Amino acid sequence: MTTRDTSQQPIELNEDCLALNTCTPEPDDDRRPVTVWFHGRRFCAGAGSEHLYDGANLASRGDVVVTVNHRLSVFGYLQFGAVDPAVGSNRVEYALYEIANPNFGEMTMDGLRRKLGTRLGDGFDEVVAAYSASRGTDDPWQLYIAIQGNDFQQGTNFVASMHSDAAPVFLYSFDYPVTRMMGACHGAKIASVYANATEATGSKPEAAIVEEAVCRAWIAFAHTGNPNHAGLPHWP
Repeated sequence: MTTRDTSQQPIELNEDCLALNTCTPEPDDDRRPVTVWFHGRRFCAGAGSEHLYDGANLASRGDVVVTVNHRLSVFGYLQFGAVDPAVGSNRVEYALYEIANPNFGEMTMDGLRRKLGTRLGDGFDEVVAAYSASRGTDDPWQLYIAIQGNDFQQGTNFVASMHSDAAPVFLYSFDYPVTRMMGACHGAKIASVYANATEATGSKPEAAIVEEAVCRAWIAFAHTGNPNHAGLPHWP
């Protein structure tokens, strides 16, 4: 097993950044599935060697885990010719982008109209009513986060639809509220994928159940191309 850096120190910026960070159960000749992870943040920030993507726990369950450090923004701009047939989004993606809002979690219906009235125009009442029915809430803040996060869900559905012409697609929504404040926000699933969720400060007792289900799904997908396993309802 590769050693782990648990210091969580800031990563030094360096042009010499083309690297693969590899975790493996054992350095032997056995054939194992490989999970390759390109980090998020729109190809303009971040690194595969950040603590968030520590693959040691996932590798200990049988996968080889490879995260990628690559050139970003104008220095890189990778272009992928294909997409992974397992795609998804989180329930309240947009919550992460409001984290600096001093009134986080607080909004009136008048405030919601001020925020989204220009964007939704004459369709404001219809859109808000539809989201209220689908989400089972009339809380203006929750509706604001859901509507603002719609682009994530629509983008996911578009990618899944386009790829389904060529191969089976396993579409998911990560709904587990990692924290009471942020819920299932953007990036919330990553710790469960890497089997690091239960190590997070303040993690809830049921995080272990979610971590096990998500991590095993990732491993099953790496092994067989299908994320189904005994710990999940059937994933059609």
